[in-house]
Amino acid sequence: MGESFLTQIQGCVFRVPEETLGDEDVALEQASFIIECLSLYRLLMLRNEDKIGVQEAQHREDTYKEWLLPLRSAVETWIAGNEDDAVSI
Repeated sequence: MGESFLTQIQGCVFRVPEETLGDEDVALEQASFIIECLSLYRLLMLRNEDKIGVQEAQHREDTYKEWLLPLRSAVETWIAGNEDDAVSI
């Protein structure tokens, strides 16, 4: 059951569609969902037992490439575009 659970949720939870990342306004509408997904991922990574495989090297690498890196790049782009508005993190 563990791997099938991860397989079922990772495509929906641990991915952000390109159209969302490409549009700051759409991403802001989805911000609470993105934050909740990041919180869930952090919780799963901090667990002592990894019964669903989220801590496996291949899953971590895939998640970084397909979710965390694009999300980070989009946020950096938004910040760079809003430098005139004195936005900082």
